[in-house]
Amino acid sequence: MRLRKNPIFDQEPPKPVIEVEQKPGKRRVILLIICLSVAAIALGTWLYDVVTVDPGWYTISAETTEGNCGNEFAFSYDVGASGKNAKDEKKAVTEVYTTACKEAYDLFTWDVEQPEEGGIRHLSDHPNQVVTVDSRLYAALDLAKDNRLLYMGPVTAEYSRIFQYEEEYLAAQCDPAQNPEVMAYITELVSFVNAAEHIRLELLGNDQVTLHISEEYLAFAKENGVEAFLDLGWMKNAFVADFLADALAEKGFTQGYLVSFDGFGCYLGGEYTLSLSDRVGYDIYRPATYPVKGTTRTVSFRNYPLQENGMDTWRYFAFSNGRIASVYVDPADGICKSATDNLVCYSKSASCSEMVLSCAPLFLTEQLDESALLALAKNGTHTIWAEGKQLRYTDSTLTLTITEGNGYTQKHMQ
Repeated sequence: MRLRKNPIFDQEPPKPVIEVEQKPGKRRVILLIICLSVAAIALGTWLYDVVTVDPGWYTISAETTEGNCGNEFAFSYDVGASGKNAKDEKKAVTEVYTTACKEAYDLFTWDVEQPEEGGIRHLSDHPNQVVTVDSRLYAALDLAKDNRLLYMGPVTAEYSRIFQYEEEYLAAQCDPAQNPEVMAYITELVSFVNAAEHIRLELLGNDQVTLHISEEYLAFAKENGVEAFLDLGWMKNAFVADFLADALAEKGFTQGYLVSFDGFGCYLGGEYTLSLSDRVGYDIYRPATYPVKGTTRTVSFRNYPLQENGMDTWRYFAFSNGRIASVYVDPADGICKSATDNLVCYSKSASCSEMVLSCAPLFLTEQLDESALLALAKNGTHTIWAEGKQLRYTDSTLTLTITEGNGYTQKHMQ
């Protein structure tokens, strides 16, 4: 398209008219002094912004153009609160966070662009071989090796097709609850994923691992384009959050917090007030807040999207018939389900990855086992959930602040 000519800027500019005084010296000196003063002030302001960092809260971002997991987390840090020079501390914490985000991406992400030999993608791509992995990934696999969620990557990939569409009729064609052909495929897929004779990890020590996959499963995978044999899926950021928090704490950075978009939080120190959400039918509430003090880690499950969380688009699809498809799929049958609309877990002793492994089986089922939640509390993992408009919790020391006017009550379970 050809742009219209601007009648002002396309014509020859007028010649400037300059009035010259007979004795310009004094005025020119004054103007020069003013100009130099303005320039000096501007330069000083710029230099102050560049070389000075005032103490206070800052959002810290991973400063790298390489693949990293920083875009999935919000990291806030109280620079200078430790008594260190704020400028030096901000630079140092940014460097540590940047390195950790890059390393975590390489180790825990299945769809990494350039798989590292020590990462989960390399292990997944080399079944039935002895593979040496990074010691930090080895520790994570040792923790999760008995959980079938480790092998749910192909099922999660199938569900992710739903979230790629905005049009409901297209999403419904990919939904196993509405398309019998898709359900039949997932049922067959789960028969492999959920069976140790078809896929399992063997940890051999010295950071060596073998991913055993049967010939039957390999043939099925080849025929159907299955690739992600080993994938942390929606659990990934629980392990990444621990990795990032541990890397920061190891270097002495304990004056902040980081939270992933999908509900995993690490509070490195200090005091914070967190907000709860709840769904009743089609209505979403913010029924209460609760405090977090000191070193605490949190895991939040929910079976619905939050409007303010833009990345929920890739984790949920709400159909007009009331059904909400989500990433939370039961490895027993390949169907997304939840025992309650919300389940918040927190602990001062357990990591995010430990909590997700212990709490996920209680969430990914038809009915909530409250006795199992009480048993978790004895080991230091406390939970909050809603029954109707009653908020229930297992921590006797917890103080919930109920939002006025929403009709919620609270009850300590024991």
